[in-house]
Amino acid sequence: MPQKIINFLKYNNATIIIIVVLLIFGAGVFAAGPDAIGQKQTQIKGIDNTLLLTIELDNFNMDFKIQSIEQDDQYYYVAYTYLDLAVIKQAWQYQLNQKTVKISKKIREDVGVYMAKYLAKHYEARIRELKQEKNIALINGEQKKLK
Repeated sequence: MPQKIINFLKYNNATIIIIVVLLIFGAGVFAAGPDAIGQKQTQIKGIDNTLLLTIELDNFNMDFKIQSIEQDDQYYYVAYTYLDLAVIKQAWQYQLNQKTVKISKKIREDVGVYMAKYLAKHYEARIRELKQEKNIALINGEQKKLK
């Protein structure tokens, strides 16, 4: 019986063709490279909101820092940075932002006092927005980025 199988494989052209086709297709899988084999797939359902749900917004420190104050004949230009939460690559993440405020020289108070009030209003408005986003996230439930 084993002799019959060996003779069949040796002298039958169809088996040779089948073996060659299998080798070509098998080599094609490996020729695609390691990217095609066992590739990680990332599924995103909505926006990853785990950071937004875990952060305590009442104690969130936006860490405002005035970087520079420049002036011309009519205006002061105050550049400042602050820490914020933003959606980056389908996930809530910390982001360092920089903005410049143009202040008229006609104001009747010190630029430092004016900026302190301005930044306090900026902080309150941003925290209010983040709380609204957090409430929406609480209603929709936690969403994670799956790898």
